[in-house]
Amino acid sequence: MIVTINMPNIAEQKKYLGMSPRDQEIYIEQKIKEIVKINPNGISVPDISDKTPFSRQTIIKHLERMVACREAYKIKRRNLTTYYPNGKIVHPEYQESVEVDKGQSFKGTFLNNNFGEFVYIEDINGEGFSGGSMLINLKALDDFKELIIRLYKKKEMIENGTKA
Repeated sequence: MIVTINMPNIAEQKKYLGMSPRDQEIYIEQKIKEIVKINPNGISVPDISDKTPFSRQTIIKHLERMVACREAYKIKRRNLTTYYPNGKIVHPEYQESVEVDKGQSFKGTFLNNNFGEFVYIEDINGEGFSGGSMLINLKALDDFKELIIRLYKKKEMIENGTKA
């Protein structure tokens, strides 16, 4: 079976190297995310490095950041690690956002991936980029909610000077 690797349009190295360092970082991050998302059957570092001007170290950094933020997951087989987009939106009509401060909001979405159903909560900063995320198993959602309530009550007790 031949697997086709999908690639978005990527600017020549000379062009994106002319950007400011911050803009370069944003550009590369967006392209790596796009590459993972358009390859639902998985993609490896060599797949990306063979078809882009990005260094292996840069590719690894962005892929691992996606894994840390749970935007992707990885499976290692022998000496090859394959990265996959982390799930598909199951009920997009249930996607919700809440703004907690100027320029910061949280977005919640139901996801389904190979490991089950989840609630995906993403911290979105003012520029529209993820500041981190959590993936909570739908089966554990009530327990997670109780944990948040207990933490909040504990905080109130500490602030009021009462003992737990």
